[in-house]
Amino acid sequence: MTRRAALATAALETGAVFGLLAWMWVAGVAAFRPDVLNEPVAAWLPLRRDTWGIANFAVSALSFLLLDFRRQLPWSGRSDGAR
Repeated sequence: MTRRAALATAALETGAVFGLLAWMWVAGVAAFRPDVLNEPVAAWLPLRRDTWGIANFAVSALSFLLLDFRRQLPWSGRSDGAR
């Protein structure tokens, strides 16, 4: 694996994990405190919590899809589908 491919894989894995954790946090907030979903994530980040969850779900899903796609490419060296 080249350095560039290794960096891309690391970035995708990081986006997948942190995106997953962030939207799961928002899902937990929505389950137990739905009245605070319209509040900002942080004082310095004027983004609503529900919008933050949607954005992180998109990052997580896209990262997982791209990771799976990269593993199935014939030139990736792992065309057998092994993980």
